[in-house]
Amino acid sequence: MHFSLYSLEKRRLGFSVSSRYLSWSLCKANLPKESYALDPMALDSRLKDAYSDYYSIKKSHTALCHSYLDTLAKALAEEQLAPKSRIIKKLKERELQ
Repeated sequence: MHFSLYSLEKRRLGFSVSSRYLSWSLCKANLPKESYALDPMALDSRLKDAYSDYYSIKKSHTALCHSYLDTLAKALAEEQLAPKSRIIKKLKERELQ
């Protein structure tokens, strides 16, 4: 979300930003095409919200990583019929490298 809002802000300030890049970044951020017409105050508030969301997720990266590894190990254990504990151990060892 950050890149699309940043590119919209650059375009609003008069810098050259390609329309193809703008449409790509809006698509990646799941923003509607109407975001082109945002006023500067709405754009600033959305950008601040995006930064706060990013930093809140960044603070909890270890918990998110462990929950991801647990769900991945569960899925792999169902597919391969291997014990989940051994898969989790291998995944966490690989993550620490």
